[in-house]
Amino acid sequence: MTRPTLVNTAVMLIWGGIAASGAGVALLTFQLARSSSDTPTELALWTLIGGALLAVIISITLQIRDGKNWARWVYVGVTAYSLLSIGGIRRELESSVAMGTLHAISTLLFIGAAALLLTRTAHDWFKHGGNGVGRVA
Repeated sequence: MTRPTLVNTAVMLIWGGIAASGAGVALLTFQLARSSSDTPTELALWTLIGGALLAVIISITLQIRDGKNWARWVYVGVTAYSLLSIGGIRRELESSVAMGTLHAISTLLFIGAAALLLTRTAHDWFKHGGNGVGRVA
């Protein structure tokens, strides 16, 4: 069976969130490189951490696209945990409008995707490993 429209939309929202997060990592790297207080080691470490997190999200997204139910729950759990950082968006907006905006955009896209992945249509499709008879969205 083909992937339900809701799952396709969720995956597209995740890709958008990944793009916004990637832009945020690039901007942070640029800002750290311009800062005289950070050493090249600190810059490399933060770039590596940001890149590794994006790689994990990309891997999970590909598993979601392929109908892996465990990936859907990992994604929803990580998204729920990330809600704890929503207060940081305001602080980021105060210090860097670009960073705060990118954080807000990626957070909204990730939350929207998680909500779609929790719908009955998505549940039915994932329940059968992506080959189920989920309702057409």
